[in-house]
Amino acid sequence: MRLVALLVLAAFTRLCQAQGATACDDDIEMALRTVGGRTAIPGDVTASDCRPWTAAPTRTTAAVMAFAKPGSDDGAWTVVVALVDTTRGQVQSSHRTELEADATTLIGPQSLRLDLAPYQLKPGVRALGLRFSSDRGNSMPNSRAGTPLRLYVAEGRRLRPVFCQAMGWQDADQGVIGQDPWDEAATTLSISPRQTHGWQDLRLTDRLSRHTPDGKASKPVASQRVCRFDGDAYRCDPPPGQPGMGCDPAGL
Repeated sequence: MRLVALLVLAAFTRLCQAQGATACDDDIEMALRTVGGRTAIPGDVTASDCRPWTAAPTRTTAAVMAFAKPGSDDGAWTVVVALVDTTRGQVQSSHRTELEADATTLIGPQSLRLDLAPYQLKPGVRALGLRFSSDRGNSMPNSRAGTPLRLYVAEGRRLRPVFCQAMGWQDADQGVIGQDPWDEAATTLSISPRQTHGWQDLRLTDRLSRHTPDGKASKPVASQRVCRFDGDAYRCDPPPGQPGMGCDPAGL
């Protein structure tokens, strides 16, 4: 019985992945272009990801798109993340952000990726995840770079951000990553059985290692920290002995 369940789950996962690869059609693009205004958002699509929403895979698609602003020389974008009713071609809930490039932030074709893991934050509330990775490397002194995860929850027509943390980061202190020794952490997220204000606590596990320019790395050391809901959003404990990275610099 367990084997059958695993096979069904694997088949469903493959189906979602296959659909996700081709789900960003013209109807979804036009639906996202009209979010937050009466006229369509101008500009070319720089990055996109669309996948069947696992809570209703046959009629709802989770989607994110970055539209390059005309005349910005690839330096500014309008980013829209949304749940789309594919039976009507209408946006159910959405979040729109205006983003400009800086020394460490640049949107490329692979910068935006949806994360549809079962983030059940409270009964009846399932979060939509979005992972961001900059298309620009960080070679600045006091380098600090991360790959943040943001969680959104649907509240009527709005997708409200409630969580953002770097799920993996690098810190060279006063040096430069790759040129000087640096710390590197890989972070995973799990749902805790404990609750705060009726929302499930979140547990972050950091695996921290020390790297040197000659390619050597120390054995990762794991530590855990907790994120609690404060009535508006999740606030997370910092990594032990580290300032951490609270959220993505892009502010998606």
